[in-house]
Amino acid sequence: MLLRDFRGIGEVEIVFAPTGVTIVQGPNEVGKSSVAEALDMLIRHPDSSKRDDVRATQPVGQDVGPYVEADITSGGTRFRYAKRWLRQPKTELHVLEPTDAQLTGREAHDRAEEILRESTDLDLFRALWLRQDDGLGQAALGGNRTLGDALDAAASGVAVTADAGGDVMSAAAEARGGWYTDTGREKQVLTDLRDALAAADAVLSECERQLEALGGAIEEIAHAEREIAASVAAEPDRRNAVAQLAAEVQAASTREAHARELGSTAAAAEATALQAEAAAARRAEAVAALASDEAEAATLAASTATADEATAEITARRDVAADAHAASVTALAAAQQAFDIADGDDAHLRDVFDRRQLVDRRERVDAASALIAAAEAFLDACTVDGPLMARIEVANEERAAARARFDAGAVQLRVQAESSIRVEWDDGAADLEAGAHAELGVAPGATARIPGVARLSVDGGVSTDAAADALRRAEDALDALLAQAGVAGDADPVAAARALLLRRGTEEAQLRTQRSVRTAALDDLDRSEMDAKITRADARIAAYTAQRADVPPIPDTREASKAARSAAERVLGDARATEAETRAGAERAAAAVTEAEKDAHGRESRLGVIRERIAAAQATLEQERMVQPDAALATAASDARAAAGAAVLAADTAQAAAADVAPAELQARLDNAQAALARMLEERTTNKIRMAELGATIQISGDRGLADQVENAAAAREVCQASLHAAEAQAMAANHLYEVLRRHRDAAQRAYVAPYRTEVERLARSVFGPGTSVEIGHEHLDIASRTRNGRTVRFQDLSGGAREQLGIIGRLAAAGIAARADDGRPGVPVIIDDALGFSDASRLEGLGAALVSAGERTQVIVLTCVPERYAGVGSATVVRMQPRASTAAADE
Repeated sequence: MLLRDFRGIGEVEIVFAPTGVTIVQGPNEVGKSSVAEALDMLIRHPDSSKRDDVRATQPVGQDVGPYVEADITSGGTRFRYAKRWLRQPKTELHVLEPTDAQLTGREAHDRAEEILRESTDLDLFRALWLRQDDGLGQAALGGNRTLGDALDAAASGVAVTADAGGDVMSAAAEARGGWYTDTGREKQVLTDLRDALAAADAVLSECERQLEALGGAIEEIAHAEREIAASVAAEPDRRNAVAQLAAEVQAASTREAHARELGSTAAAAEATALQAEAAAARRAEAVAALASDEAEAATLAASTATADEATAEITARRDVAADAHAASVTALAAAQQAFDIADGDDAHLRDVFDRRQLVDRRERVDAASALIAAAEAFLDACTVDGPLMARIEVANEERAAARARFDAGAVQLRVQAESSIRVEWDDGAADLEAGAHAELGVAPGATARIPGVARLSVDGGVSTDAAADALRRAEDALDALLAQAGVAGDADPVAAARALLLRRGTEEAQLRTQRSVRTAALDDLDRSEMDAKITRADARIAAYTAQRADVPPIPDTREASKAARSAAERVLGDARATEAETRAGAERAAAAVTEAEKDAHGRESRLGVIRERIAAAQATLEQERMVQPDAALATAASDARAAAGAAVLAADTAQAAAADVAPAELQARLDNAQAALARMLEERTTNKIRMAELGATIQISGDRGLADQVENAAAAREVCQASLHAAEAQAMAANHLYEVLRRHRDAAQRAYVAPYRTEVERLARSVFGPGTSVEIGHEHLDIASRTRNGRTVRFQDLSGGAREQLGIIGRLAAAGIAARADDGRPGVPVIIDDALGFSDASRLEGLGAALVSAGERTQVIVLTCVPERYAGVGSATVVRMQPRASTAAADE
């Protein structure tokens, strides 16, 4: 497949394997996705198309036309198909097998479309194409005729398609569609009938409610009259109860105030007792704290001497550890210096090796460039191509035919040479050796001569001027074409033209080969970058050699430098470990000294604080005892406690007397009695107002004829209910018929799902492990769920990686089933554009095996910028696309 001036692609040629897996790899924005887009555009759009998606393929800022050429095998036909759009549009079709044919323009487009339509399902081809923006979805396979027929044949050999049931199913669906939507929801006609019945029910209910309310109003007036009478009779008793409760509330309030006064006195006495007891307790605590501090001071003073001896021993161990660490630091510095030298030598020799490799690559680039230049120079100068050679061959045949027609009517001049002679005539000449003879066709009336010997006049013959003119025109036409080819002066110009055409093919092949060689040698560089890298390597090598000391000498080989570096690295590692160990020991010893000194300082500080606290406590106690001795404090506390007890007893007695009748409870009873009296009077007024309102309502309702309204509303409801029942019966019958037919149709469809599920499970077990099974939706041929290790998960609930993997497996399975197994030809190809971004390494390996397995029956094309994802695809053809406009190289 050849692309030229297509989006950002200058020119690229790619060869896909006819079966198996072809991996097209290259960095982002190199044009991989454009390959699949170009193939689709070649098939779909004529060269006259000005669609937006066609215009989008024209390179930005260039006045050129996108060009696509592909060699395609479809069914039993192999053909080369090429198109250019937008600028100098053209279409060329060259049928190679089974019979040779060449077409151009719209005729070529229509013939290619006819070939593909007869032998390839283009809808299935586009469904199996996994584009970058397809996300994690599945292929839309439901209803595809090619896949359905293949599944029918695989299942039972009997065609069962999505249209099974024919006109009966369509008629049932149409009848059901009058009442229900495709999703099974009722249509507006049933909703309107139910709304009409609901409205009739509401009207009837309202009329009945109003009639019932009229009877209730009469009864409510009688009830209100009875309540008013009872209220008037009970009013005197309620007023007397309110007055009695008010007097009881006043007496209870007086007793409660006296009890509160005695309680305040008791509280004051209790506070005085607590203060006296607290003062005695504080004195006892001060005496006890002084004794505790004096004991702790004696203990700290005794432990100080022992701690000083331990600190001296720890300090000596710290000095020894510090000396050991200093020695290890010195050894580490020496080891680091030796490693730096060995590491620098290794890097230097690596630079030398890399430079040698770059120089070798540059030489290959230069050699290939020279061959490319020679081939391009020849091709630029060579005017002979296939079409011109074909015209030359036709002109040569036409000249031969004209010559034959001319000779048929010309005079035959027979000459037998007895010595070397030259014979000349009006439009020709011939040189004859002694003993040679010739038959020369000359025109009637022509003159022939043997120079210096004889002149001959030719009479007779039947050649016409028309035949001679035809011969001259044929020769002139051939001469013009030979001149165009640049071989007019050759002895056999037609043969020379053929030789030039043959060499053109050779030079074109050489050009492609050397471009591939140059691309491989350049790899990711251009010529100037390669020179720059060599120059930088030279500078680094010279700089290192200049600054490197002579001792020790630089190793002779990379192997020696690596060995020296490894040895120095081991010594450095040992030195680092020793330094770390001695440093840790020194730090631990220093920390021990610091801790001992900290403990000693802490003891001294603690002893000083305790001694200061002892002196302060002694002075404070001495002053307080001068004011009030310890015994006097205890006596004052006892007396205050006795006085508080007497006050509390008096307060408790008064509180008990007041608690017999609580003022709050009496007040609540009084409030309730007053509220009950007020509510009784309010309800009496409300009943009088309600009686007046109900009387007016009864008078109005009697004028409306409510009984007649109820009867009319009931009749209207019966009509609505009958209409609804009839419609529901028709809808249920239509729906039942449709569901019965659909169940039988679904059963037939499920029969041909089995081969597809078997193929999906076969490929899925390469990825998810043995025992993996799937559930297939028979209507859309989508994977509904996956079961693995006894656990079933719906497709939409699987991880992104699992959904992506199953989406690819479904496409591979469909392509494999659709392949025509009877004649071994591949079916519809599968194109996978930059997928598997959600898959881990183990799944990628399994998916590689699935791709190889599917490739045994069909063509699989993978486009990726991350080739590592497809490293598990064993037998794959790899095509590398470079970031520049160049021809891609295909490697097995």
